[in-house]
Amino acid sequence: MKRKVKYAIMQYIPNYERDERINVAVILHSPQDEYLNIKLISNTKRLTKFDDELDANFMKAYFKSLGNSFTYSPLSTNEIDIKKDNLLEEMTYNYVNQFRFKIYDDISIESSCESFIEKLKDNYLYFDIKKEKRVSERDSKEFFAELLRGKSISYEIIGSNNSILGNYDEKINVDFRINNKYYKIINFNQNNIDKYTPTIKMWMLNSIELKEKKEELVFVINEQVLNEKTDIFIKMLSKYAKVIKMDEFNDYF
Repeated sequence: MKRKVKYAIMQYIPNYERDERINVAVILHSPQDEYLNIKLISNTKRLTKFDDELDANFMKAYFKSLGNSFTYSPLSTNEIDIKKDNLLEEMTYNYVNQFRFKIYDDISIESSCESFIEKLKDNYLYFDIKKEKRVSERDSKEFFAELLRGKSISYEIIGSNNSILGNYDEKINVDFRINNKYYKIINFNQNNIDKYTPTIKMWMLNSIELKEKKEELVFVINEQVLNEKTDIFIKMLSKYAKVIKMDEFNDYF
């Protein structure tokens, strides 16, 4: 059974002028299921690596408070109108300074709420999860496919049997085809960013080849971390193809 939900991505932004940010939590609300829950990053070392001026002990206590605020139980004493459609907007309105919430509404999902919030965590808090337990590329594609189905958008998952061929018959491994455009999801994080230049240049070349074939390529950037380096990579990719950020993905269609 499909259900309409809203979810939010919470980002930590040490300095708005630099516009550097990192995903720290996902929140899911379903009025129909009377469900509200939050998943927070547990690896505070990622935060202190991202912002070495951060008070880690304060952040742990703050996250605990967030967990209590954004978790609903019928037995809870919290005064939450769980069936209110704009509950997330009201609850996140007063959060300012170093935190930003991006809310996605009008989402229809096929999964249970418990399953879907785990998918949100797997995809938006990807690098908080131990490497051996991270979601597979196939499962990640299926998550975004579920979002597309929820918006009644026709798509085709691109695999080895239907991949695009380059000028030398090499396979160009994009992820989706939607409305005659090809989409490639790229993950940026502080662990791989220093080694990512050759990959970005490869995708710039792929973009040029696809343009020659009259095919349009769109990059979807899953910016687990956003800083000067990722900003440069985004500018490089934008030279030859359209680039959208993951938190813009749902609003793009």
